[in-house]
Amino acid sequence: MTHQWHSRIAVAGLALALMACTSSDNPSDPGPTTGTIAGLVTDAITGQPLAGATVVTSPATATVTTNAQGAYSIPNVPTGSYSVTASHAGYNANSTTAVAIASLTVTVNLALTPQGGSLAGIVTDASNGQPIAGASVTTQPPTSSVTTNAQGGYSIPGIPGGTYTVTAARAGYASNSATVGVTVGGTATANLALVPLPGTLSGLVTDASTGAPIANATVTTQPPTTGASTNAQGAYTIPNVAAGNYVVMVSRAGYSPGQANATVGPGQNATANVALAPVPGSITGVVTNATNGSPLAGASVSTQPPTTTVTTNAQGQYTIANVPPGTYTVNVSLAGFNSNSGAATVASSLATTTNVALTPLPGSITGLITDASTGQPIAGASVSTAPATSTVTTNAQGQYTIPNVPAGNYTVTATRTGYSPASGPVTVPPGQAATRNLAMSTQPAYDGTWTGTTSDGKTIGFTIVNNAFTLFSLTYNAAACGTSGGVNITYNTPQPISGSSFTISSAGAPPVRVAFTVQGTFSSGTSASGTINFTVTLSFPVGNCSTSYNVTWTASR
Repeated sequence: MTHQWHSRIAVAGLALALMACTSSDNPSDPGPTTGTIAGLVTDAITGQPLAGATVVTSPATATVTTNAQGAYSIPNVPTGSYSVTASHAGYNANSTTAVAIASLTVTVNLALTPQGGSLAGIVTDASNGQPIAGASVTTQPPTSSVTTNAQGGYSIPGIPGGTYTVTAARAGYASNSATVGVTVGGTATANLALVPLPGTLSGLVTDASTGAPIANATVTTQPPTTGASTNAQGAYTIPNVAAGNYVVMVSRAGYSPGQANATVGPGQNATANVALAPVPGSITGVVTNATNGSPLAGASVSTQPPTTTVTTNAQGQYTIANVPPGTYTVNVSLAGFNSNSGAATVASSLATTTNVALTPLPGSITGLITDASTGQPIAGASVSTAPATSTVTTNAQGQYTIPNVPAGNYTVTATRTGYSPASGPVTVPPGQAATRNLAMSTQPAYDGTWTGTTSDGKTIGFTIVNNAFTLFSLTYNAAACGTSGGVNITYNTPQPISGSSFTISSAGAPPVRVAFTVQGTFSSGTSASGTINFTVTLSFPVGNCSTSYNVTWTASR
């Protein structure tokens, strides 16, 4: 109250001062004593001018009405303080204080709050009924612009009665409108459902093992959309996807299917990248012996990079299953063989064949040579093989070792002066030692190979095994018939020797019939001599001739 009083004193003092300044020099002329109060009356909500508003003062002066522009003017207002009040149908009246000043226009603008009701409602997603927060709600004619809360609700109070078009808009949605009537003192409800704009689904499909993009993969969704295929860079885009939750499913030949979850917001893009695991292939093949091509069972087969290690079956076959696509080195090993490798390039869902041949490691043959009758070791015996490898000699203990013998089947033969040769079979496994012991029998007096010459310079030879002839050979020279040659007699059934003398004869066969009789005597275990009678007969078609002659011979072993 004290503040208002002081304000009034100030206004009165100002008025008196102005009156003094404007008073005439003539003491009898009081000067101007009135001023003007003018201004605009507007809608407090929209700011629009109000035509037809009534403006009055207290103390009372003139009563005026605003024009089409909402303007008013009250002239001839005695100087002093006034309460200025504006009123309009459908609006709450409003007042303010003004001081009329002589000869001046005081501006007093008044904003009127419309009488009426309010607008309220909820804005929801038309696809699922969920409330939409942050939607903008406006009216036409314009009132206040408001935004929906977290529950999708809105309220616009103080709206003059009338008919309005209410519009809700939100990014990612198509706007929507409704027409409602607002009554004074009432609340009009305008619920609006916004249809979400379609979004997009996009992503990248890659190989889970290499990270490389996968082209031409098929992309589908659940719920269904139009689907898509990946391009050369493994990318895909599915347009016009309704907002919602999706399972993105990807398939490609040679790969196991893959999927990912994605949520598409209204008018937004969702990304769903999917990595596909390639369907594995396999590596198969046969492991063989490099020397003879025979299959090798029990060989260990592994790969680099590592997968599964397997073993070859009885046919030398192997299979490594579930091998991811890629390039591999197939490593094969087996006791007794040099390890070997082969290359394999595995494609998805396919079997790659990689055959590997192993070279056998050499083995050895070892054994003991003994006297068959006494069991004692025989030193200095010569030991050889057929097929030929190395020839070795037994040591003082009768032992021998033939090293670096390729795997295979052999006949081992031992010889020693004074003994008959002894032989036996042996099989040498790859990289292993095989044992072949032999017992030698004492050689009979004349056993061995004998060679010699005849008195006419030709050769004679024979072989005795176990005191029996097994081979007899000689050469002849029949000068009268102009022919010469050799005769070999092989005894399929050995011809035993009886005593120190022997006779060998043959009738021969045409057309060159060489008949001979050999008589011999062993003078010792190392020398022999005797005579040979030759009869050579030529018949058709070789010739027609017959001659006989005698020679002597000597031989040794």
